[in-house]
Parts: sequence; structure tokens; C-alpha cells
Amino acid sequence: MKKRVLQFFLGVITKKIVTKYRPKVIAITGSVGKTSTKRAIKLLLETEFNVRSSAANLNTEFGVPLVFIGEEEGGGSSWIRWAKIIISGLFLIVKKDKEYPQIIITEMGADKRGDISYLISLAKPDIGIITMVGEVPVHIENYNSLEDIVKEETEIVRKTDFAIINFDDLTSRKAESKSDPIFFGFNDGADIKISNFKIETRSIDNRDIPYGSSFNITTDKEEIRIHLPYCIGKPFAYSVAAALACGSILDVGHDYIKDIFRELRPEKGRMQMIVQKKYLIIDDTYNASPDSMASSLETIKSLPGPRKVAILGDMKELGDYSIAVHRDIGELVAKTCDVLITVGDKAKEIAGSATRVGMNYNFTYSFDSNSKLIDRLEDILEEGDVVLVKGSRSMKMEEIVQSIIK
Repeated sequence: MKKRVLQFFLGVITKKIVTKYRPKVIAITGSVGKTSTKRAIKLLLETEFNVRSSAANLNTEFGVPLVFIGEEEGGGSSWIRWAKIIISGLFLIVKKDKEYPQIIITEMGADKRGDISYLISLAKPDIGIITMVGEVPVHIENYNSLEDIVKEETEIVRKTDFAIINFDDLTSRKAESKSDPIFFGFNDGADIKISNFKIETRSIDNRDIPYGSSFNITTDKEEIRIHLPYCIGKPFAYSVAAALACGSILDVGHDYIKDIFRELRPEKGRMQMIVQKKYLIIDDTYNASPDSMASSLETIKSLPGPRKVAILGDMKELGDYSIAVHRDIGELVAKTCDVLITVGDKAKEIAGSATRVGMNYNFTYSFDSNSKLIDRLEDILEEGDVVLVKGSRSMKMEEIVQSIIK
């Protein structure tokens, strides 16, 4: 009951703020890539506009209002803190803030049916972006069918004047949109086309260490080479392409546009490179879905190093698709990695599938808990290993990263 009251007040305040200040709203949804896309768009648009983006992953009925109020975090279980947030929102309504942002960039998450519709009712987006829905989206167990969650995730582009959609994701590409969408992706047919993707490396102590990536972006006007010194993996290329699509809608363009994204950095736990004397760790522990897991494995395959080690935990909230999806990931592991370590009941399906399609059983390990896995890590890992660590948020895979670092 208390949560409903809080949601009501936050919703009313958000609508009033949007009506008063009329910022352009850019809303991003999808199963993966929302945060990096948000950061890339902000880097580009803040060169010409007063821009605010949501902090962290505030993409729920309690999180989205915070970006419009100007708060970076909610009140948690503290009703005093929530009361102060509501008062801040009321001040914005009563008193004019001359520095209020011209553009608000926010994520909109879909955990259950009706989430996107509700968030759109608070602040109707001017530009809607779908990063990727995928064949088996996250949180699918909270929906009656795959069709239900696809409809939910694609609701944004049916209600916005401008739609930006990942062309490479067939599920997203089929989404009905209010206007002709701008498509971005690697495949031919995309309006914003990515090509010639390359992982950049440098030699450190006789080791080739990845330090970033580069790729071409081709539009109807030009072709430019983008360098991301801190980011590896194709998802970051998608983020830049989506940002450039936003820029084309808002008529943002610079001679130095190729350099704007050099400051794009991964957030903690999202394809974050940690270089150590013995290992290269790819910390992708923030969360996991089938598509993000597959993307991370393809990335580790392309990195230099004598052995590629995948430490993978359960992927949660996949419902009836869970076993099949974990087995699919196992088949991909066999093609991309030399060593597989799993933790959790569901992740055992990854190990079983990997060995069935040819991965050496002697290099496959399964554990019931993080602590048991950590006890064996020193025996399994070898100097020079490239180690990917990934699993759903509830698996607390960051514990494993910290143990390797120590």
C-alpha cells in the first residue's frame, strides 16, 4: 500500500514537471545495452544542449521519475528520504528552474506487463530507442508468452514520433512503429551501418593487451572511423550508432564528431577490463541474459591470449526457456573458450552442453556456490589466461572477480 502511494505521488509530480518544462524525452528500452547507449547519446548531445540522463539503471516506476526531479538515487526504505525527494519535485513545479535540462535521456525497463505503458504515460518520449530485445528476453518468466514481452518492449516505438531500432535483432526489427524508423547495425540494410570492427591491442611486458576498439560508421552523408579507447565488444559500437541516429534527428553534427565518443567508458561490471600481472579479467558481472552472454563470449574469443576462460553463473528469469538457453550457451562456449567454470544449478546445463559438443571434459568445472569455486580457482587458472566472469545479478559474480584480483 505504501509503495502504491509513493508511486502515485512520483507519477503526478513527473507529469507536472514534464508539462511545465517540456523537455525533449529520449527513452531507451531493450534487454541489453541500455546504459551504454544512454551514455553515448549524452556524450554527443551535451555538445549542443543542456542534457540530463538517469543515473545507474533507474528504469522502473520509482526510478524514472527521479531523473525528471533531478535525483541520482531513490530513498530506499527511508520514507524521510522519499519525502525530501517529493518536496524537491514540488519545488520544481512551484518555482521555475531556469537551468532545467532541454533534453532528458532515460532508460525504461520492462520487468512485467504494463511497465512500459505506465512509464510512457508519465513522460511520452519524443525519441524511442530499442537496443535489442532478442529471441529470449530477460524477465520472460514474468510474462504469459514471448509475444507478450516483445509487445511490451516495443511499446515505445509505437508511441513516439521518432524510432531508432537495432536492425540486426530480428525481433526488434519487426516492431511496429508510429513513424519510419532509423535502423542501426552491422547488417546491410541498416541506415546507420557499422563495419570493420576491430579490437585494438598494445604490447605490455611482452603481452598483447586489448585496450579498446575501433569501427567504421556509414550514414547517408559520410563514413567515419570511431575509436573507443576504453571499450571492447560490439555492444559499444551499437551504442555509438544509436547515438548518431539521435544526432541526425536533432541535427547535431560536428567536424570532430568521431572524437566525441573517445570518453565513452564501460560502467563497473559491464565488459570492464582489469589488467593484472597474471591475468586479463573481463568483469561483466552486472547481469546476464542470453544475448549479452553470447556477445561476451564472442568478444573473449577475439582477444589475444593463450587460454580463454569463461566463469559463468546462472541466467535467471528465463522461465520455460531456461534449460534450452543455457544449453545453447554451452555450445557457444565450446566454440569460443578453452576452459569453462560454472556456478549454480542452471549453469550446469552450460557445462553439460559444452562437453556434449566436444569441449574437453578435463577443462570443464561446475560448482554449487561461489565459495567452493573460489577455493579451487588458484588450481585451475594459469598465468596469461583471459578470464570472462558473467552471471545474473543475484549470483553475485563480482565476488569471484574480487577473489581473482586478490
